[in-house]
Amino acid sequence: MVMEISILAPDAGKIQKRFLKKATTFSKGENPKRVMQAAFLVERDAKIGCPVDTGRLRASIRSQKLNNESAKVFTDVEYAPYVEFPTARKHYGAYFMTNALNNNRIKIVAIMGAGVKVAVKR
Repeated sequence: MVMEISILAPDAGKIQKRFLKKATTFSKGENPKRVMQAAFLVERDAKIGCPVDTGRLRASIRSQKLNNESAKVFTDVEYAPYVEFPTARKHYGAYFMTNALNNNRIKIVAIMGAGVKVAVKR
């Protein structure tokens, strides 16, 4: 089960020329830091919301940088989808990964917005 957070760099065609150099700096310097900060935020909340029996599922939740513009929060435990989503056996689904992302959307936008402000001020 893989859940991925993608942050795309701003479209250079829509940015005024005076900010183009700073936006490029953001995508090379600040963006990777901000993307991983957002991924760690989701990872933390997924671990907090994860139901625990043996602790294997919670321990397997990790973040990984894919490139400068995206990261993923994931678990490779084979039974994770059966815990995350409802099943026919009266299991209602914990939605620990989905809730971790949805509960942090505003924080993720704020993290990325703060990175843009830092890059434009330079």
